[in-house]
Amino acid sequence: MAFTAGCGGEFAQPRSMTQADATRLISRTPGTYELYSWKTGEAWDFILVSGTSRLSSFDEIIATYKSITGVDGFLQVLDALPRGTTIFWNLREIEGFAFPDGDVLQRIEDAADGRSINLQAIQRL
Repeated sequence: MAFTAGCGGEFAQPRSMTQADATRLISRTPGTYELYSWKTGEAWDFILVSGTSRLSSFDEIIATYKSITGVDGFLQVLDALPRGTTIFWNLREIEGFAFPDGDVLQRIEDAADGRSINLQAIQRL
């Protein structure tokens, strides 16, 4: 299965994440990751990065890391993370990123809770 990505407009084009990419990204031991999200048309795109604690621009993040398109694709990656993993959902007022709302946000939060993943939203520094 391949994850595909797309982003139009004035921002850089993200690269797609394949299942092999996701497998390499995910450690067998709990770790810390950063999560970025944005909406392209009707689909949500996500980038999950091993914790960097470095503030970057939207263009730099999507040019550097591969993205996962769609909530279902992201939930598959989330399901593969080990229990005890911490994810910081980083927006930090970076133009271009956004949090999903309503049902999408609830699905992600429920999936994280079900896997005992600590999902924390960071909106401001």
